[in-house]
Amino acid sequence: MEQKYSIQQIKFELLSYLKEFGTDGADWTIQLTTGTDDQAVLRLHDGEAGSIIWICKPTLSERAATLIKEHMVSRFGMNSPSADTVPVPAGAERNWVLMYRKAKSHVAA
Repeated sequence: MEQKYSIQQIKFELLSYLKEFGTDGADWTIQLTTGTDDQAVLRLHDGEAGSIIWICKPTLSERAATLIKEHMVSRFGMNSPSADTVPVPAGAERNWVLMYRKAKSHVAA
């Protein structure tokens, strides 16, 4: 059984990434995934997952993941693509939070 994290635990980790890799929310994208497709989602946006700084964590529910995403978007102005851009397998739940930013050499100045 996979370990799942509380809203506060995930928000703390996401904030740690912002502190470490750049606090401009406009450089970051946050979205919900099923957790099984995070590498595919990253390739969709960059073609090479290795050139992206990212974190992906499972929450207790899809509602918890939504609350985290809404907080990060409203507080830091992060980008958030529409849910339609991320395919969801039948019976799967978007209970993972994926936050990513292109590496510095890929971010427009």
